[in-house]
Amino acid sequence: MYPLFLTRFNERFYRALITKDFVFYVNFQEGDENGSCEMYNRDMELISNNYFASVGLFDELATGEWEYISPTMKQNYKLAKADGYFENL
Repeated sequence: MYPLFLTRFNERFYRALITKDFVFYVNFQEGDENGSCEMYNRDMELISNNYFASVGLFDELATGEWEYISPTMKQNYKLAKADGYFENL
C-alpha cells in the first residue's frame, strides 16, 4: 500500500516506520534532521518534511507501537536505545 521509497529533490526517502496514524520516510544518507525525514498521514498526505517530522519520528519510536519498522530503522532504533536516547522522552 505504501511505496518502498519516494524520490524528492533527487534524493530517496525510504519507508522507515508505520504507526496507526503516520507513515515516515527517511533519507538515511542525510545527516541534517531538518531534511532527513518526511511524515505522512495514512492517506499519504504530507504532514511535515522538516525538523518536526524528525521529532514525530522519535516520539513514535519511543512508544514502541509500530505496525512496520524497516530493517535499517530497526538497527538505528537499537543503537539509539542502547545509547539511552529514549530514556527521557
